[in-house]
Amino acid sequence: MIAKKALSKKTFFYISMFGSTLVLCFLMLEYVFARFYYSDVYLISSGTFDSTIGWRLKPGTYWAKPPNTFRKHSVYINELGLRNREITSEKAKGIKRIIILGDSYTYGRTSRTEDIFTTLLDELLNPDPSSRKYEVINAGVPGYGNAQELLHMKILAEKELIADIYLLMVFTNDILDNLRLHYDSLIENPLQPGFVLDNNGNIELKYLPQKNNGNGTEGSTPTGNRVKRMKIAEVLKMRIETLLQTKPGFIEALNKIGLSLKFPRIPGLLNGWYREDILDTGIPLMKELIREIECEAKKRNSKLLVCLIPSQLQIYPDTYGPMLKKTFPDSKLVEKWLEDISCPQRIVSQICKELNMPFLDLFPAFVENSKKALYIPSEGHFSKNGHAVVARRLVDFITENAE
Repeated sequence: MIAKKALSKKTFFYISMFGSTLVLCFLMLEYVFARFYYSDVYLISSGTFDSTIGWRLKPGTYWAKPPNTFRKHSVYINELGLRNREITSEKAKGIKRIIILGDSYTYGRTSRTEDIFTTLLDELLNPDPSSRKYEVINAGVPGYGNAQELLHMKILAEKELIADIYLLMVFTNDILDNLRLHYDSLIENPLQPGFVLDNNGNIELKYLPQKNNGNGTEGSTPTGNRVKRMKIAEVLKMRIETLLQTKPGFIEALNKIGLSLKFPRIPGLLNGWYREDILDTGIPLMKELIREIECEAKKRNSKLLVCLIPSQLQIYPDTYGPMLKKTFPDSKLVEKWLEDISCPQRIVSQICKELNMPFLDLFPAFVENSKKALYIPSEGHFSKNGHAVVARRLVDFITENAE
């Protein structure tokens, strides 16, 4: 009896020690992740309000630490408010200047400067540094739609920064940005300037940016509505999502054991391209904005090229389709998307065809390389692999249309 009691105490001691060690290791791991690994890059403010264009980038050097990485990198904003080295209005003789207009996918906040597609493109277009033929300038600003890109182009021209080639990087969110609508709620965003079509079908600037007091500017996203989770859970979630991009069969396995990944809201892709009320106003407005950007380019004896960036939902429908159906089982938007995944590509291609404008759809190139994770799942922007695919595909597109 005494031996059994001693054994019981000994067993309890070992179990307690083992449990305490596990808890201690868990707490240490949570501390390491919270202190050194987990971060939210959107808390880094490099934007400031602008009464003409809504917001602009502030010159300076900023440190960015992308989600779930140990390393941080610097983001340099030059005196013109561009993520680019300093630029003079005069360019070297014999060099074609390319200004890339775009949003956060072009800006590339979550990637090092040497890894973003604008940097890679400059290197690929100039294999021999001693005899450069092109100068690539990154004019991407997070959150910009085609309306702001038009205004941005004009502002840069006023500062005597003019390109031989303007490359407009269209993303699937642009149709909502042009209408000044938030991607999920479809509520008007007073920070964005807005154009409308007049009775003759021409665009006119109707809405000027209004500072949204207390809600920050693009590049300084408020966090009040973010769900607070343990950092270990956040890290595991991202790792699972990264794996699921290229291994969609794991979704079924997760569902079988009672685990399911869900969307917090209907994605902007679906709200923008699968609602008739949005398309009825959004398509004509986008077409006229692109036409006006081309007119501005022609005024400066420049050429406009258009490129469409696909959403990660379109490249990995086998992954995100089941997740959307699980989250929104009765949504007609989800069904419409699954029936016509490449709707944005078809519409933008048709717009450029009608405008007789060179157009590149990145969808085929991304599908071809989709065995790799081309996006960062937790926030949707290009991974290092994604940037590389864009740069390689743009080389041929630009050289074919450079003259």
